[in-house]
Amino acid sequence: MKKWLGFFCFLFLVVGFSSCAKHPQEPLLVKISTINLNRVQYDRNLVAVKGRVTAIDVQPAQQTGWYNITDDTDVITVRTASSDMPKLGDELWVSGTYLSNDDVIQERQKVSLNAFPWIFVIVGGVVLLVIILLLVLLLKPKNKTQYQPVGGAYPSARPVPPPPPPSYSPHPTPPPPPPPPPQKSSATMMDAPKPQKGASETFIAEDSAEPVLAYLIVKSGTRTGTNYPLKKSIIKIGRDQGNDIIIDDKKSSREHAKLKMEDGKFVLYDLASSNGTYVNGVKIQNQSIMDSDEIQIGDSVLVFKKV
Repeated sequence: MKKWLGFFCFLFLVVGFSSCAKHPQEPLLVKISTINLNRVQYDRNLVAVKGRVTAIDVQPAQQTGWYNITDDTDVITVRTASSDMPKLGDELWVSGTYLSNDDVIQERQKVSLNAFPWIFVIVGGVVLLVIILLLVLLLKPKNKTQYQPVGGAYPSARPVPPPPPPSYSPHPTPPPPPPPPPQKSSATMMDAPKPQKGASETFIAEDSAEPVLAYLIVKSGTRTGTNYPLKKSIIKIGRDQGNDIIIDDKKSSREHAKLKMEDGKFVLYDLASSNGTYVNGVKIQNQSIMDSDEIQIGDSVLVFKKV
């Protein structure tokens, strides 16, 4: 079945490509001025031009006609059948044999560029839809039937002997007592902080013995309500996971800014970030941070609070 589906997929691809091949090929296009300047070179050769019809001349008795087509460079005459004449102002793509003696192109094919080629769009859409349906059928998993033996065992299976009867003893041995539960160490029973309902998330540094110097509280952004205790003299802020404070913000740089303790005060430095660092709405390079100052990094706003 899969071979037939693969064959039909290949057949539809061939039909689709053949329908698209009827559309004019752009590499055949030649400027009209180039043909007029090199008539001997293009004599009896297949050429293609694209332009607008500017003049029409019909000879019904000879069942022929001529029309002039011009592009942005020059004008050339195209010979065609009188029953297949274009209209003035039509935008055409024309291919045919150039005859230098008559200075005309003997038309073989022309395509109007005024109308949208719906036929190619419809055919291409149908071909694509059929290919998608065939691929879905090919890739659809099949439920494998599991065969169960009759009677619970295969005919050739060796019969299983019954288990031996339990040995009787007038004084049965009592079962061993269960092992006592392991005692918890004092380290396990230490009072651990329990999260309070409704409390904001707080990130605590690894060395809890160090005193908290200040806090950064996320006022708005992806981690709104998070409290960051500042316990080190240098705090790195940015989008990279290696920072002390991680800002999950596309507008934040990997290493966006840093807080550094200098003379008992925290100083905020911008680390050449892409979108800048702002304190109370003003863009800064470095600035001392005071209590309740708002630091903006990307779309996140952090409030500095002293202890």
